[in-house]
Amino acid sequence: MKQTNWLYRSYPETPGYQPRETSQAAARAVRKDAKRETHERILALLAVRPMTADEIAFDLRLSILYIRPRVTELATDFYVLGELIRAARIEDSGIRRKNLSGKSAAVWQLKVRK
Repeated sequence: MKQTNWLYRSYPETPGYQPRETSQAAARAVRKDAKRETHERILALLAVRPMTADEIAFDLRLSILYIRPRVTELATDFYVLGELIRAARIEDSGIRRKNLSGKSAAVWQLKVRK
C-alpha cells in the first residue's frame, strides 16, 4: 500500500517532506531564513497587486514548484494543540486567471484584517 502521509516536523516553520531520502534532502535544502525572505518578497508583490502563484514565481524568477508551497504557507492559519500560532497573511481573492498550463488559478491578495 502506498504511504500518503506527509511527515511534518514543525511545518510550516520547517519544510515538510515524505519518507524518501530525496524528499528529506530537498527539505533540508530549503533553509528557514530563505523561506522567511521568500515570504516577505511574496507579501511585497501582493501589496502592489493581487497575483497568481505562477505570476509570483515569474516576477521573483523562482520555480513555481518552490513558490506554490510558500503561497500555501502564507494562506494557512497554523495551530499547535488548538492554539493559533500564526494567522494566514494572504487569501484567495475569488478571482481566477489562466496559469501557464492553461488551467484556472486562484489570484491571491493580502488578507483583509478584520
